[in-house]
Amino acid sequence: MPELLSTLLALPLRTIARRGLQPGLPHHHKNRGRLLASLTVGLLLPYATPAATAPARSESLAPNPRADATRQAFDPAFAAHIQSILDNPDGWVLHSEKKRVLVYQKRIKEIGLNAYMGRMILDPEVTPDDLFAALGDVEHHPEFNSLLVDSRRLYSDSERRDFCQVMKGPRLVPIAKRYWFNRSREERDIDGERGHHRSTWMRLPETAYPEVRREIREQYQGAVELPLTFGSWESLPLGGSYVITFRTVSDPGGSIPKFLVNWATRRALPENMLLFEKAAAKRAHATANVRSTPPATGQVLATPPPASPAIAAEQAASQRLEGNPTMPAAAQ
Repeated sequence: MPELLSTLLALPLRTIARRGLQPGLPHHHKNRGRLLASLTVGLLLPYATPAATAPARSESLAPNPRADATRQAFDPAFAAHIQSILDNPDGWVLHSEKKRVLVYQKRIKEIGLNAYMGRMILDPEVTPDDLFAALGDVEHHPEFNSLLVDSRRLYSDSERRDFCQVMKGPRLVPIAKRYWFNRSREERDIDGERGHHRSTWMRLPETAYPEVRREIREQYQGAVELPLTFGSWESLPLGGSYVITFRTVSDPGGSIPKFLVNWATRRALPENMLLFEKAAAKRAHATANVRSTPPATGQVLATPPPASPAIAAEQAASQRLEGNPTMPAAAQ
């Protein structure tokens, strides 16, 4: 989900500078000043635009896959195509493991962005129904995600949900807030398989909900809308438990350095998944308390659902769901 970018926007400058000097980036002392200068420019001028000038080099006329993708970000056919790339198990490389979440990434060349995937075994006290109910409870997302300052349901029915959300600006560093107007589509018990749920999202066109957009822009002046975002949540039964997979690819807009976006996304993705699981567990406990209330005279309690079986070892999460082949090796 786009909330993954929130960790990047909340990073203190000192932390960013320290993280920037990691393997893969120039370490020689003469490059540090250049690195920190580029960081400062990228952080303090996130939505600055260069002056209009004639292209100085032929490279500037080369195709820009991200710009092309942004123009198609509202097209359902294009969204389905990008989602098919996200769903394809080929190309995903295991990057890291944080708590119970395995984090993968792969490059989508045709849009010029890195995609990310998180995978974990769902807490046995939580069902896919609980998790997807938490995902759909848009108005209450700020209650467990403190970086969201506004979250509104614009339309919903059994299959579709339109919503908008606004993410806080950073602490200490003046980077603009981000916001998005998205449409998600949900499927439950796909092909009759209990607990196989799926929710995908894409960006709404700029003409959608003009009054709400005007209100958001007036209330959060200077906020930047995400130019491109696609992704999905999916639950799938596996060995008596449920595996949750979260896939996402987004462009935060502005001038934030790419390596910072990538680092922040890999860091925030597991936290985002666990936050929703925690919210789902809270809902599940509330529902269980309602079921445990003694019935009034003459009433009969409904038969409670069977308890979730003990989950397999966490190593089960290191297998692909599609036929359970071995997961790709970790990045070297």
